Amino acid sequence: DLAKMIINQARSIDRGAPGDDITCAVITVREPRDLVLASGPPFHKEHDKELVNRVMQFSGKKIVSGGTTAQIFSRELERKITVDLKNWDREIPPSSHMEGIDLVTEGMLTLNRAAVELENRVPVEEIRSASVRKFVEMILQSDRIFFLVGTKINEAHQDPNIPAEIGIRRSIIHRIRQVLENTYMKETELSYL
Repeated sequence: DLAKMIINQARSIDRGAPGDDITCAVITVREPRDLVLASGPPFHKEHDKELVNRVMQFSGKKIVSGGTTAQIFSRELERKITVDLKNWDREIPPSSHMEGIDLVTEGMLTLNRAAVELENRVPVEEIRSASVRKFVEMILQSDRIFFLVGTKINEAHQDPNIPAEIGIRRSIIHRIRQVLENTYMKETELSYL
């Protein structure tokens, strides 16, 4: 936007018809914007507190994705989770609010939809689900994304009636990391608990 404004100003000085080429580059120097995404409960319950501490000590934006994961944060921090019912969607559960966390979402459905939207390069404003839109927007506004992924198997996700495209959490996180690195030029880091 700034480059366009400068070029437009230069054109106006030349009365709308520049006498030569106009080139403008704008460089912004700033601290990297960091985001941590915690999804899935740790393999061992005794690591729940470690997961919560790592997220809460993180200095950037914070996303908690997954109902069980959100319950761990609620229990460990003694904070309520409030569901945002004003943004109801038939396909994707609404996001929630918790003090100290920037975004709380449902897990597998939200992660899978976010992966699809990122892979298809859908503009943020065209994403229908409010929770997925906010999720993708926060990730794209960040420069470095740190994934903290729990490795406990959720028996509900082993149900053969769950659509195959949902896959397992680790494979969805892998898809999101790949598209963020290869398409959006983001730095990512992954830790398992």
